[in-house]
Amino acid sequence: MKTLILMRHSKAETMSLLGGDHDRALSQKGIKRTHLIGAYMQDHNIIPDAILISSSKRTTETAERLLPFFAGREDPPVMSSRSLY
Repeated sequence: MKTLILMRHSKAETMSLLGGDHDRALSQKGIKRTHLIGAYMQDHNIIPDAILISSSKRTTETAERLLPFFAGREDPPVMSSRSLY
């Protein structure tokens, strides 16, 4: 049986100095929380077959920070789409 996991990006900065909402990066709190969820997923052997994300900076950063927790296995493909934003 397949399992679908829906996750929200980690906590993002309130504003972006580089542009609009699409360009907001993760906050320091978001970076720490991404580490916690990654450790949880690793401890519970939750390894995605694929990761679908929007093209926003915070979503991309969240996915990039989770990938190391799946080490030792083939990295799941990360597919980014502006239409998911």
